[in-house]
Amino acid sequence: MFLFMIMLIPAVLVFCGIRAGDKTEVAVTVSGAVTGVLVSLLVAVFSFRHRIPEYSFAANFLYYAAEEYIVPLLLLYIAYFFITKDTVEFRIRSFFPVTAGFFSVYMPYCIISASGSVFSFFELFVKPVLFLSMLALASFAVFYIGKQACGKNIKRMIAGCVLLAFILFVPPFLNTLWILDVFAPAMYVLSAVYAFFAACLFFSSIMHTESID
Repeated sequence: MFLFMIMLIPAVLVFCGIRAGDKTEVAVTVSGAVTGVLVSLLVAVFSFRHRIPEYSFAANFLYYAAEEYIVPLLLLYIAYFFITKDTVEFRIRSFFPVTAGFFSVYMPYCIISASGSVFSFFELFVKPVLFLSMLALASFAVFYIGKQACGKNIKRMIAGCVLLAFILFVPPFLNTLWILDVFAPAMYVLSAVYAFFAACLFFSSIMHTESID
């Protein structure tokens, strides 16, 4: 029952690692996964994740954004970016390996710990796809922002930041629609569209590799 949820992100990471053939990238992925284990343990010890959702869109959106999607992602990557001594280009390119490594552990923990004994189709299949799509789309946005920053194109860099904010906004928004049982058909359609764009960008990246400089 949990196989797809647990294996989706690791399977993509293995594929990307084999394709890249870069041991340094593998080390970054492992460091992200280890961080995911540590954070999950800390959350398990110091918090209670099984909650009764409020019937409030704002309250649920803020919960998912802060606990599962946006805040963990930003804190992890910002910490990695400023702690590591690698080149700026490598740190930018490492966005997907480090964050996907982290969420390959943290995402299943969030889903399993926050649910009861019965798991829905959304939790087992749609939510993992949303997480993976968010990481894939955000990695392209971060790359674009870094490229524009190196070229000192402020307007395009700001546009990239707006795009990144929108990419990060969508998953907790859709998760909130699901938890409140609002516009369920639209939620599934929007999830499919979001995943489709992520898949298109992912496969286009396989066809060519571009440098930041």
